[in-house]
Amino acid sequence: MSTDRAEPSIPCPEAGSCQAEPPARGPDARQDPATARFEDIFCLDDIQRIQDAFAEAADVASLITDPAGRPLTRPSNFTRLCADIIRKTEVGRANCLRSDVCLATGRRDGPTIRHCLSAGLLDGGMAIYVGQRHIASWLVGQVLDESADTQTIENYARVIGADEADFRDALSHVPRMSLARFEKICQALHHFANHLSVLAVANFEQSRLIGELRQAHNRIQDRDRNFAEIIEFLPDPTLVVDGEGRVTFWNKALEKLTGVTAADMLGKGDYAYGAAFYGRPTPLLLDYARGALAHPDPRYQVADIGPREIIAEVTLTALPGGPRHVWAKAVALCDATGAVTGAIEAIRDVTERQQAEIALRRQQSQLEAEVENRTSELRSQALELAEANIRLSELDRLKSAFLSTVSHELRTPLTSILGFAKLIGREFKEHFQPLSGNNEALSARGRRIAQNLAVVYGEAERLTRLINDVLDINRIESGNMQWRDRCINPVAVLGQAAQAINGLVAQRPEISFRFTSDADIPLLLMDPDQLAQVATNLLQNAVKFTAAGEVVMEIRREETGILIVVRDQGLGIPEDQLESIFDRFHQVGRGDTVSNPTNKGTGLGLAICRQIVRHYDGRIWAESQLGAGSAFYVRLPGAAICLGEALPA
Repeated sequence: MSTDRAEPSIPCPEAGSCQAEPPARGPDARQDPATARFEDIFCLDDIQRIQDAFAEAADVASLITDPAGRPLTRPSNFTRLCADIIRKTEVGRANCLRSDVCLATGRRDGPTIRHCLSAGLLDGGMAIYVGQRHIASWLVGQVLDESADTQTIENYARVIGADEADFRDALSHVPRMSLARFEKICQALHHFANHLSVLAVANFEQSRLIGELRQAHNRIQDRDRNFAEIIEFLPDPTLVVDGEGRVTFWNKALEKLTGVTAADMLGKGDYAYGAAFYGRPTPLLLDYARGALAHPDPRYQVADIGPREIIAEVTLTALPGGPRHVWAKAVALCDATGAVTGAIEAIRDVTERQQAEIALRRQQSQLEAEVENRTSELRSQALELAEANIRLSELDRLKSAFLSTVSHELRTPLTSILGFAKLIGREFKEHFQPLSGNNEALSARGRRIAQNLAVVYGEAERLTRLINDVLDINRIESGNMQWRDRCINPVAVLGQAAQAINGLVAQRPEISFRFTSDADIPLLLMDPDQLAQVATNLLQNAVKFTAAGEVVMEIRREETGILIVVRDQGLGIPEDQLESIFDRFHQVGRGDTVSNPTNKGTGLGLAICRQIVRHYDGRIWAESQLGAGSAFYVRLPGAAICLGEALPA
């Protein structure tokens, strides 16, 4: 029987000092039975005493090791022959280690008994289990069989190279007994080892239960401590009573509200706590919640009630600061079985809220009266507006009729004026101017007459445009405009407008014109004449107010439609007029108009453009910088209904 660890490289220790003093340990509840060791389950000091007593009583050597052969206890009753002689030799130590391996087999049906593979002494091994896991082996032996031939054993000294005399003397002190007696000793120890195995499981389970109970107790203490801290530091006044109605918690907020300390109130029962609120012992809401009352006190304005909880409002009359109106909620406290063990009640001062509600109701009544008065006034105003609207509609109808009549009455003489002015100018130029001959004064007078005729013709044309623009904007605003919408190719329509403006540009060699377009311009669903009018108005303005430079019209494709840009190189428009230029009859007083003071417009062109663009859910705006020109932008949405059609010419 060996006291060595399993590694053969570790030399055999001296008898009685095979390892350091093992720690005395007991069961650890944190251990898992699948990984627990012998020393985790048993107190090694107690096991050591049992092992020492057994070895002395049975006159055998004894040691307990783990399954790997590591000693768990100190050697008991070891012989000098094994410890000091045989295991001091290389061959003897190797044979002892082989013998120990055979003993620690972990058998469960009985002890392992065999002659030592070294000197032939009797050894035995008994396994100790936890469940199905081998955790230790109790080894006994170093006993000489009575029937053994001592001469053969003495000859082993020469085999291992030991001193024969010393070997013989040590052998004489080895205990002798019969094989039958040794078997009985091993069998008795086997039963004890089985008992230890049962104790191991029971001991571990007991340790686990004790640990769980300790943890549960600690959790309960922590919970109670946390509960007390929560109650103590709640901002709302809070009290708790047990099942007998005795106060167990009375927090600081409640002390502040009532002026009564927790020390004076804890443990009080028989509704004594009611005196802090009403001046005499009185049941509270929590007494209903814990089942001590069939119905809450009538003084409470109950908002919500159930079998074990209640919410109500009440005025507390005996508080140090005077009566206060409070909101209170009480809930029963129950154990795991559902039995009521007490109740908790929280109180919140809502005096300010109640006063605010009273003031609010008063203001609400005043507001309702005021709203009623205002409503009556609004009804009267609505009737007046309806009548005014009728009158405005009639006026609008009359205005349209007037404009139509006036335009008709004006167009007739204007047509004659235009015709006669043109005819007289041509006749005067062809027949009268040549009569002046070389008379310079007469020629100058003739040129002056021709210029006056041109002014008459120009002003008549402008008046005609003004009449047409007024009629157009009136038709748009009154909803009488005839919109001839269809799927159109904006590039083609705007191209025609660009061709028309080329004639005007041809008369101004100091101005150039450029028209560009992106590829894949989408179709638009709109009246082509209206689109052409927008483009023409913008281009005419650009040419009119550009003294010299370039006028550009671009068509850009956008994700949801197109963007038309008309850019010039005039003097620009003041920033404060960029919005008002789209108003009716607006004339820019600075900027572009300064360069051409003789160019006169109707002041309606941009207003008409905006009305047309808005009709098609588009947007028109201008950007300008004085001295750098102006740019007008028109954004129009594409028409999904036109996607499947071919581009019209």
